[in-house]
Amino acid sequence: MNAIDLLKADHEKVKSILSQLSESTYRAVKKRKELLEKLELEVSIHT
Repeated sequence: MNAIDLLKADHEKVKSILSQLSESTYRAVKKRKELLEKLELEVSIHT
């Protein structure tokens, strides 16, 4: 897998996580926390 393919795959992961966050309710605290932790991991890989 080349760098561009890797970035595209990571972008899809982030889009999926953000979509799940937007579909979750504010009462789903545990799920939202888990999703935010996944998002942080995906983004921090590139910094």
